[in-house]
Amino acid sequence: MWRLSVPRVVGSCLSVALMVTLAGSPPGGRAEEPAKLDAAAMAIQGKWTRIQQTPNGPVRLLKEHRGNRTSLVAYDPKGNVLYAHDSEFRVETTGRVQVLTFFNRKVTAGPDKGQEEKGESSFVYRVHKDEFIEVWGVLENDPSPPRMVLWKRPADRPIGNEAAFRGTAESGTTPSA
Repeated sequence: MWRLSVPRVVGSCLSVALMVTLAGSPPGGRAEEPAKLDAAAMAIQGKWTRIQQTPNGPVRLLKEHRGNRTSLVAYDPKGNVLYAHDSEFRVETTGRVQVLTFFNRKVTAGPDKGQEEKGESSFVYRVHKDEFIEVWGVLENDPSPPRMVLWKRPADRPIGNEAAFRGTAESGTTPSA
């Protein structure tokens, strides 16, 4: 039996999530200019954060959409970077849902630094107030089990189970990956 480590678990989860999030490429394979972003792409711009519980403790994830690019960084409770990657994305409306497709992911920190994934991954998403909701496993040809991931815009207030992330006795619930 193989051993799970936080960087590997987080890296794998984030890789899959980001590949699904940022799959697809614009016509000609070139990135869109930020000025050409539509309202759906503008709604997801900026920073999003969440806390993910792992077998080795909580991990803070910070995702930032700028133009048609996404950066994702995973931090341990002390603020050390465990994993990071950059990718490109596009958004589209299919029927009555919005879909985010990400592609051209490159790991920039962690044990898999330098690894690249050109393939596309997609998920259904919705922005509601200060929440970015990802729904995985519901699109055709997506073999993953259905799950929902909730991100929040960072603010001056705690996010999710901040006490658990900081290692204090206060309890609460956190969004799952």
